[in-house]
Amino acid sequence: MIRRCAVALIIGTMLSQPVVANLPWWAPSPLTVAITAGKWLIKEREEVFYLQIRARGADDTAAREEAFRLAVSQAVGSLLNSEIEMRDGEVVRNDIVSYSSGYVHDYKILSTARSGSGVEIVIDVWVKKSSIADRLLNESKGTDIIPSDQISTQHRTILRERQTGDRLLEMVLADYPSKAFDIGISNIKSRMDPERNLVLEIDFQLTWNSRYLQSLHEAAQATATRQDATQCVQSPGRCGYIHVLSLKYRHPGDFFIKGGAMAYDDNVRGRLFQRYFEQQNPHLQVRIHDGHGRDAVKQCFTHNELTRTGYYPARRFVHSDSSRTIVDGQLGTRGTINLRLPPQIQPGNKVELRIVPEQECNR
Repeated sequence: MIRRCAVALIIGTMLSQPVVANLPWWAPSPLTVAITAGKWLIKEREEVFYLQIRARGADDTAAREEAFRLAVSQAVGSLLNSEIEMRDGEVVRNDIVSYSSGYVHDYKILSTARSGSGVEIVIDVWVKKSSIADRLLNESKGTDIIPSDQISTQHRTILRERQTGDRLLEMVLADYPSKAFDIGISNIKSRMDPERNLVLEIDFQLTWNSRYLQSLHEAAQATATRQDATQCVQSPGRCGYIHVLSLKYRHPGDFFIKGGAMAYDDNVRGRLFQRYFEQQNPHLQVRIHDGHGRDAVKQCFTHNELTRTGYYPARRFVHSDSSRTIVDGQLGTRGTINLRLPPQIQPGNKVELRIVPEQECNR
């Protein structure tokens, strides 16, 4: 039996105080500390976060990376997502992603001290929010020399931000469609068809899982290039973006609608949304157990609001193409599945209804 547990998304500034002896890869080293209180200021007409840091590492590069990690997390905070997957009581997957939406705009090493245990540096770091970062990372005026080290640092740290953002999104998107919906059986009836076969009529109701939509909204908002892009939903390209995610939902019992439209400026994020939302093509799967832990019946069915079919209803749970993903988080639907039963099925067999990707139906 597989069980997955997702820890709620949390936004907060990561601190550099040592709290455990063996820190995971996403935490700054306890030997890396801020010497000055960080502050936002204007540097070369750019809004940046300034922090002076003392950092230690095995070599110069490791020490700088420790300083960059602490500076970015202090500047813009970190969004943590943890997911644990268990199989037969044992942990088979324990993923933690720490995402900070910023990159190192510039830095200056003030001092370097070397010893047998490594390198200690004191460094000034300026961090820029990547939500305002465009394709122009650096502009050099009045010189024909490329500031290669600065450009390399900018590109490397923003690339790390994008890649950890991809991982954060994938952790949420991977739960679609299996954990994205609440589905229940409201009634089961039996009848005989014209060929005298026994047929079950399974009435069901299908809605989004509000916790999934909340996780998707938080991850999408944190990693978006632009968080308020409602006017770009119809034509992302005209707004200068590659992909737009539009999401509206309401928690059970809540009056206010949550969500919005988030825009992205790179092809990788666009392909992520299309791969998970479009190519999964969810189906309804009915499983009837034989009483000994095996499936006596396992059959998939399409559903117009959920599955890509030749019929296009006025509303769908998800519409996704190369430039847009529209999630109708307020949609709920009811339907009936007609399942012809084999002769060996006996009264009392357990009926299970799931949402699965199309490829699972072919196994």
